[in-house]
Amino acid sequence: DLKIFMRNHSKNPYTAIATSKDGGETWGEISFHHDLLDPICQSTVIKHEFDDGKSYVIWANPAHPERRVNGTIRLSCDEGCTWPYSRVIREAGYGYSCLTVLADGNIGLLYEPDDEPGVILFTKMSLDWIKGLK
Repeated sequence: DLKIFMRNHSKNPYTAIATSKDGGETWGEISFHHDLLDPICQSTVIKHEFDDGKSYVIWANPAHPERRVNGTIRLSCDEGCTWPYSRVIREAGYGYSCLTVLADGNIGLLYEPDDEPGVILFTKMSLDWIKGLK
């Protein structure tokens, strides 16, 4: 399956999601996940299998219904159906972002502090930190 997470321009303050069962040829109904607030801003999402043998979906965006603030990283253990883990990265301005898994197994997050034009910030964190274990 392919899952797409879309920024949402409707009055609904949540991220739009659709799933394809045929490699992206066609897409199912659009739904809205109530854990994923969307202030109409690019989110970033990756899927990765870590050393513990489990596959996780990692998501980051400004978690606010109207403003680009409250930059939050979330972790799903069930293909993005639920998001039981979340940590705030930055409460102030938070705009476009990009996630990656680094060579050392940590997660890297590059993002714009939306209230500081021309600045790009980088944060490195562990899977355990997102889970609240460290």
